[in-house]
Order: sequence, then C-alpha cells, then structure tokens
Amino acid sequence: MTMKRFLILITLVLAATILWTGGWYYVAEQIEVEAGSLAQADGVLAPRVECETFAVSGYPFHFSPICTNAEITSGDLTLTVPQLSATALFYRPTHLQLFATGPARLTDAFTGSAHEL
Repeated sequence: MTMKRFLILITLVLAATILWTGGWYYVAEQIEVEAGSLAQADGVLAPRVECETFAVSGYPFHFSPICTNAEITSGDLTLTVPQLSATALFYRPTHLQLFATGPARLTDAFTGSAHEL
C-alpha cells in the first residue's frame, strides 16, 4: 500500500513538472512571436524594435527576454541601446522590470541631431 502511494506521488510530481515546463515554453514562444511582430512594424504608426539577437531565458520561475544591440525607431527618432532586457515572474506576469545598458544614442533624422546618454 505504501509503495502505491509513493508511485502516485511521483506520478503527480512528474505531471506537474511537465505541465509547468510546457507552460513556460509556450509563454516564451509567445514572447518571441510578439518581439518578431515589433521588428516588422513600420516605425511610423507603431514603433519598430529590432534586435541583433533576441532570446528568452529564466526557466523555471521567470521570463527574461534579452535584446542585444536594440534599435527602436518611431517616426524620425531612432534610439540605439547596446542591450535591453526585462524580467517578469511566471506567477506574476503583470509586474515587469525593464533594464537598459548604456550608452544610449538618440538620433533625429529630421534635424540631424544626435544625443548620447
């Protein structure tokens, strides 16, 4: 009887782990799809965000999308940042922390001005 309970417990733990892992990879794939749609935006009606490399890490408890050499274009303005990253917890996805690595460069194609922070 004790062995049967142990096998049931092991089965439940494995099933929960498989479901959690599948959920994490599903959400990570959705993040990559959304990032891809931002790269396809026109930059006028919706800002365009292009990354040299984009990856989602943080398994099992959070999502950490990392965009290296990010270029954000909106109208005539272009912001270039060496790295953008964010963190959201799996069980609290509405709490998002954003991080940017400098220096950031803002250029205006209309006036030709450029600023670096």
